[in-house]
Order: sequence, then structure tokens, then C-alpha cells
Amino acid sequence: MKGLNEREYRRAEGLCEDLYTLIEDHPPPAVAARVPRRGRDEIAAELAGVWERDWDRVLELLREGADSIPLEVASHARGRCWEALGDSDTAARFFARASELRPPYREDLSAAFAGFLMRVGLPVEAEPIA
Repeated sequence: MKGLNEREYRRAEGLCEDLYTLIEDHPPPAVAARVPRRGRDEIAAELAGVWERDWDRVLELLREGADSIPLEVASHARGRCWEALGDSDTAARFFARASELRPPYREDLSAAFAGFLMRVGLPVEAEPIA
């Protein structure tokens, strides 16, 4: 990707991997083989240290914890990351996916999604983007 610095390139590459989770319940096979897998406790400890400080690292940790973090939770967290990174369209897609994946959790996720829609100036009754 011409014209991107290393961080931007890694972010774009990671986004390609994350978008796959919008249609599948797991990362693409090539990513699963490449990204090191870590346990829930290890991931949680590091996430606590970087949450709201380094959104790119949060996204990397979500990929590394793919086997131990429920997909609806990872999708919601990805939405938060992309919202903080200024990409509202991508954030909306991950919030919608999180709401689709776990109907019992839907109330909490839908409230977050509705708040997000209001912040970006979209009608709250808008259908989730899938």
C-alpha cells in the first residue's frame, strides 16, 4: 500500500483480517496460522493496560485472543477501536455484527450502537449494517 507508514500499513492489513469476522465466526485460515494465540487471562491483562491508550494494540490483542474472546465481545471492542480511530463506517459494521451475534446481550450492545449512531449523526432507527 503505497504512501502508508508502517503503522498505517499494519492497521490496514489488520482491518482486512478483522472484516473477515463480519461474515465468518473465525479469522481467515492464513491469519489463524500467522497470528500467535494467547489465553484469555494473558490477553485480558494486557488489554487492561492499553485500552483507550493504544487502539492499534487493542486490535492486535483481539486477533491474538481470537480463540478465547467471544466473537460478539471482540466485535463490540473492534467497534470501539475503530470509532476511536475515526473510522465511523467500520465501527458501525462491528457494532452491528456484535448485536447480531448475541441476541441476549443485544440490549446492552444496541444501546451502545444507538449512542454511536447519534454521535455520528445517523438516525437511531437505522437498520444495522451487516
